[in-house]
Amino acid sequence: KKGAAPESLGAAGDTQINYIKQQLASRLGNLDMAPDQIAYVTYQMYKLIRDFFVDDILPGADYWDDVSEIAVLGGIMVNRAKGGDRFMPLMFQTRTDRPNSAKDLYTEAFGPLPDLEMALGSREAADIVKKKSLNWEKKAKTA
Repeated sequence: KKGAAPESLGAAGDTQINYIKQQLASRLGNLDMAPDQIAYVTYQMYKLIRDFFVDDILPGADYWDDVSEIAVLGGIMVNRAKGGDRFMPLMFQTRTDRPNSAKDLYTEAFGPLPDLEMALGSREAADIVKKKSLNWEKKAKTA
């Protein structure tokens, strides 16, 4: 069919899906206690992707070769039955290529972070949106 999704994502897609499944499985221990299991998994996915991006991608040895500053806006899409979908920002920071140069712009742009304790069922689960800084040391290049 024209416009139909491919039956397989191929090897690269399989690798990505397997990585997500492996990483997500360890984060679902309290799923049964969540008042909204879909919301719980959604926030766990946000944290998984945010941590991977900040901890593994950005510190890469080659990342800053052609970049002197970045801005990172992260969050989730909230799908609504009526009124259209909405983006819920959970992170907004800038950083230059200098160590410890991250600047958090979230509160200035959006106000306080949302309190998700009631939606996710516990303070521990709600703490996943705690600010994660873009401050890290870049990894050394290897030959």
